[in-house]
Amino acid sequence: LSDGAMRAILRDKDESLSPTEIDALIRAGEGSPGKALRYLGLNLADIESAMARIAQDGDRDNRQRLALAKALAIKSAKPRYEAFLERAPAFIAQAARHRSGSALGVALDHWEKARLLAGGAVILSLDPAAVVFELAGHVAALAPPSA
Repeated sequence: LSDGAMRAILRDKDESLSPTEIDALIRAGEGSPGKALRYLGLNLADIESAMARIAQDGDRDNRQRLALAKALAIKSAKPRYEAFLERAPAFIAQAARHRSGSALGVALDHWEKARLLAGGAVILSLDPAAVVFELAGHVAALAPPSA
């Protein structure tokens, strides 16, 4: 569906959603209301905002990655952790769509690594904090060289 139709459906489902959260749900839904609604109540905008900051500045001191790993690794955050596993590779793929040349190659390489890690994380019972930290590292690789 169009972004406008998605926005209307999400507002009908939960009138308390902030515009930022609706935008994040629309991106995650990729035109599918059902897909977007799976993320309802997970504060997806916070996760996407953290990834955007990491991708922008590269998180050279690892503080943002560590904070994200700490927040998503606790047992009560399991649904948010699983959403992050889905969204991190998608975030990298979305960034790759706006690149060309060697920057595109870098993004695609990190997308592939992130996709494989995220896909096996739950099945292999990998440590959530380590997985989040590593996935966020793949997101950090999107930062401009001067960041």
